[in-house]
Amino acid sequence: MTKEMKILCACVVLLVSTSSLCGGDDNWTKNGSHYSYTKTAKIKAEEYENGGCKYTFSVSVPAGSFDTSDGATTGSPSGIALDVTTGNAKGTIHYTSDKLPTSDVPISMNGKLIIPGDSGGGQPTWGASATGAAPFYIKSNQDGGAKDIVVKAGTSVTYTAYEGTSSKSSNWTVNGQPKNNETSIIFSRSWWDVPGWFFASMGTPDPGIYIITAIPTDGSGSDSGTMTVVGVDKVQAKVKNASSYSDVSGTLYVAVGDALNVKAIVDPSGASWPSGTPEWSTSGDEWFSARVSGVGEEKTVDTSTVENGFTITATCGYSEKSITVAVVGLDYITVAWDSVTIESDTETPGDDETIYVKANEDVTLTAFTDPSGMTFPDGYPTWSGGGLSGTGEAKTLNKSPSENTITVTCGTDTKKIIVVPFTANLDVSKSSMTLKHDRESNLSIVTNPTSVAGKASSPKIEIKRSSKTTWYELEDSLELQPWRTNIAGTFKLRGNIKLNNKEHLSSEKNVTVNFPTYAQIIADSSVSSSMSTMWTATLNDCTQTPNNQRREKGFWISLNTSTNSYQIGSTINGPYVGPDDYATINLGKRPGSSLSSPNPNASGTIYAVSSFHTHPPFTYANISGISGPSDPDRAADYFDNVAGIVYDYVQRNIPAGYPKNSPAQTHESRTQRDITRE
Repeated sequence: MTKEMKILCACVVLLVSTSSLCGGDDNWTKNGSHYSYTKTAKIKAEEYENGGCKYTFSVSVPAGSFDTSDGATTGSPSGIALDVTTGNAKGTIHYTSDKLPTSDVPISMNGKLIIPGDSGGGQPTWGASATGAAPFYIKSNQDGGAKDIVVKAGTSVTYTAYEGTSSKSSNWTVNGQPKNNETSIIFSRSWWDVPGWFFASMGTPDPGIYIITAIPTDGSGSDSGTMTVVGVDKVQAKVKNASSYSDVSGTLYVAVGDALNVKAIVDPSGASWPSGTPEWSTSGDEWFSARVSGVGEEKTVDTSTVENGFTITATCGYSEKSITVAVVGLDYITVAWDSVTIESDTETPGDDETIYVKANEDVTLTAFTDPSGMTFPDGYPTWSGGGLSGTGEAKTLNKSPSENTITVTCGTDTKKIIVVPFTANLDVSKSSMTLKHDRESNLSIVTNPTSVAGKASSPKIEIKRSSKTTWYELEDSLELQPWRTNIAGTFKLRGNIKLNNKEHLSSEKNVTVNFPTYAQIIADSSVSSSMSTMWTATLNDCTQTPNNQRREKGFWISLNTSTNSYQIGSTINGPYVGPDDYATINLGKRPGSSLSSPNPNASGTIYAVSSFHTHPPFTYANISGISGPSDPDRAADYFDNVAGIVYDYVQRNIPAGYPKNSPAQTHESRTQRDITRE
């Protein structure tokens, strides 16, 4: 590519014979001792260096010979270079690209003749004149005005037709597409190029070769140039020991540390990349990384660290093509048997990690990618040891009774583990308990071989709710004797020991912790005393005067598991009723913790375990009743999910006027708070 503007102008040289002495233009004429010559046709400009032009005007001697002595010949315009021999006179005018003629150029030469035997009055003279036509050419706004250019896709390019230094209305074609009566055409017009909006737009060309031709509307000339718009056709890759580059479809998975090279394919084929292209960049999760950058057709990609799905992009102007690459290594190996899965944590090649597995079980070893969720590259991972070989994500170690050393590799990532069969169990002395009244059980982790326990670190006994997934630490040792339960519900227990910083879990044990029953609650002395006091208060509220009134009284009974004691809530009074109405009471919303709110390893909480209320006497009533809990009482306790206690007379049928100091007792409305209903 040349950065010179090449103006396609013809060189015109006029040679006139000495015998042409007839009248008219383009011939010599004689007037006395003076010879004259005028060229009718305009002289077209010739191409000159760096986008300039030149005019050459030449005549032959009309008679005798030209006087070649110094000062004998002059010419115009200023700067004309004269070359005079006895038989020929030539004048040449040069114009640089920044000083091209803006109109036709008058050219003249004048001098003296030497004619032997001419003894007339004085030395004969001659004069010749011509007109240089203002040049027609096209220029781009690239590379100093060059018309044959190579540009990046999306580059805003303007071509302008000139005659001299003035723009010239012309008919244009671009690969056969016409655009008429325009001084300029523009490609990839920029929003910020305000003058460009007055030019005829040829759109934004795709990468390719475009022949641009301009012919003035008056047909006075023509010029053409070539614009090669360069973009990126695609990005290819070469992985590891491949001998050539290949196309990439979807995500390209490359093993960490394996060689990866990328190549930008130019569009159109065979074109040269414009200076500074193609440019390379990467983007993805690790946007701050520079796995590949800079300029060049081929690049080496840094695969020294893993990364999840970054893109490699080659750009030439607005044209860009990308491929998606994931650099994959080994994150960990799971060792699984039955329902137990253990993860290895080996990070340094050559380190050996002992993994204890359940004895007499087929063991599945599975390699996992780093980053997670990736696909292993072709040929990875590779396995060796313990009778294992080949490639694949998972391998099975069949009921091996002895330890095996297993090595797994992906690129430069290597994991090595030693698999040793063992058993670990959690002994639970009691699996069903009741808060406060029967709440203790002994827990201990037992291993076989027993040496495993000695090598373990951070032993702990863990607990979780049966319906949940989160485990909580109950004890940070191999045993908890006794375990005093403080939280109600159904739970799972397990032993957890660490070997080489990884947890090994025992089988899970089911335990149930119930709420106290009606019988256990009323047997508590503090509860019994409070109920008796409330019954006395109920009798005192039953009066003949005023209004033969009476009312129910009650409270909530809660269990504080932190102090392992019952708590009596505030007294709640029902409304007074008269002799013809039945009494009612509303204890309100159940207080305290729900079954799911405390963590299963909490040191304690407060549960509402039972409702309590009294039924008042019918001593001053006009109606009769039945002692013990009513259907609404049972429904309320079921709704609140608590045990229910009603204090009422021993006698079943209570007539109107029944003595209020008759024998009374507690009655069961509901047995206990149900751990399956929350």
